[in-house]
Amino acid sequence: MQLSILLNQPQFNRILLANHTANLDVNVITIGMMEAPDIAEYVVPGQILVTTGFHFQNNIPALIALIEVMSKHRAAAIGIKQHRYFDKIPDVVLQKANDLKFAILLLPADVGLSVIVRDLLHVVLEQQTDQLTNIMQQTLLLSQFILKGRSDQEILTQIASLLGHNVFLINSYGQLISKNNNAIINQEDLEENTRKLDLLSINNQQLLYLKDTAVLLFPLKSDNNLNRRFLILQQKSIEYSEQRLLIENIVNLLSLENMKVQMNISTSRIRQNELFVTLLNQSLSKNIISSNLKLNGFSVDDYYQAFAIEDMNFIKAPNHNSIMHRVSSLIHWFFEKRILLRLLFIGIFNYLFYYHILLIY
Repeated sequence: MQLSILLNQPQFNRILLANHTANLDVNVITIGMMEAPDIAEYVVPGQILVTTGFHFQNNIPALIALIEVMSKHRAAAIGIKQHRYFDKIPDVVLQKANDLKFAILLLPADVGLSVIVRDLLHVVLEQQTDQLTNIMQQTLLLSQFILKGRSDQEILTQIASLLGHNVFLINSYGQLISKNNNAIINQEDLEENTRKLDLLSINNQQLLYLKDTAVLLFPLKSDNNLNRRFLILQQKSIEYSEQRLLIENIVNLLSLENMKVQMNISTSRIRQNELFVTLLNQSLSKNIISSNLKLNGFSVDDYYQAFAIEDMNFIKAPNHNSIMHRVSSLIHWFFEKRILLRLLFIGIFNYLFYYHILLIY
């Protein structure tokens, strides 16, 4: 909840703002009460810290230092009880707060700090509960939308409407896969700048600098790094915790969808490989080969490029199949990156001692 919205609640009309150049758009996440002079070590983002001011009545520099720490840690505000230990907030403190655009709140003298903390926290938690419910509902609707078999562009358009920012999907070598409707991005600039990153090793959110702006890049989870996709959000930072939670849910949904798609692709490739090996390991006439290809949905008029990999040294290895599938994925990734082939089959032959290329006509 934004500080301005919180202070505009009717029950808080007696809480006053001491300095008038404070940033009231900060997000309030929690409320804390100061009980010890070392409270600066425990300041957290989004916190309103309330105090009687006892520890600062004879130590104004300590109050200024606390305000500096709170501003640095992106706390929301400090609330000081009026007419308890301060009849007036010193000008030097107000000046520092104004310079940092940090809010100093004046709390009513006749209301206990525990009551103020309770009332503030009640409103904040109530709003957070509503936000969490809304996020869960949005996540559910998006998951149902994805399960209907929507295209990447339709899914990204739906996500863009939820987040209020353009979103893009790229593959593991920085090429644009899809984007939401009406989104514009310089693809050459995108590929040039993603080449500077080691996309295959990125596991966390990254700030990606493009020619005209900075964007956020989120890796989608995958069982194979070569098949990874990345979600790009056209904004520089995430300001609010509820938006971060929604984005995390979106990334998880897209990750599940990506793994499902890649599993289907992998299964299809395995079937193609098995067909390829079967055809080449038998002495079949051209007509029979042609019939088998047609039955499996392949055109006999197209050229296909295939690779036979000698694996004599690894055939007895316990993880032999896993190694061969890994090699298969690497070759697919390499040629998809170079955009050289329409369709690639990987044929694995245990009896070959050299690499060679086979063309099927």
